[in-house]
Amino acid sequence: EGATTVSLLVSLGLTEMNRSRILYFDGRFDGRRFAAYKDIFELRKSSVKCGNGFGFLECYASKGSNLCFVNSPNVNSLDFFTNEGISAFLSELKESFDYVIFDMPPLLASSETKVFCPMADQFYLVFSPGETLVCDIEKCQATVTKTGGKIHGVVLNRQKIPWWSKFFSTESFV
Repeated sequence: EGATTVSLLVSLGLTEMNRSRILYFDGRFDGRRFAAYKDIFELRKSSVKCGNGFGFLECYASKGSNLCFVNSPNVNSLDFFTNEGISAFLSELKESFDYVIFDMPPLLASSETKVFCPMADQFYLVFSPGETLVCDIEKCQATVTKTGGKIHGVVLNRQKIPWWSKFFSTESFV
């Protein structure tokens, strides 16, 4: 539903607004995406160490900003998020970064997101109006509650601004 785009935009917005240290974490561990990020953001290996037992994680910093990315080649995401050291790892990330944005796979299609959501400080769902079914939204809400997590908000992605909004204020529709 566009969660990756939303996650990247939130990460970029936080770095520009606050000049805080931000870590973008791709919960899919998709090497092709990381390769694209490496080119787009001119990533280079960072001196920031993150791992806490996860020796296969590498932190990369973007050129000219405080945005970092994690690269984790050949990692099974379900094995990672069910590892007993994940809580200590998350604590380590909180000490090293002001914000850690996890871009996780769709909730209803992935076990790793179900495992991870109760560990997140804030959990947001991304939906597309007209594409996401109401029954799927209800399933997501029930799943998060069942796993012990809490939904802090919903992002409506790809929202179309009504044509008549030009007569009022377009900002109220964005």
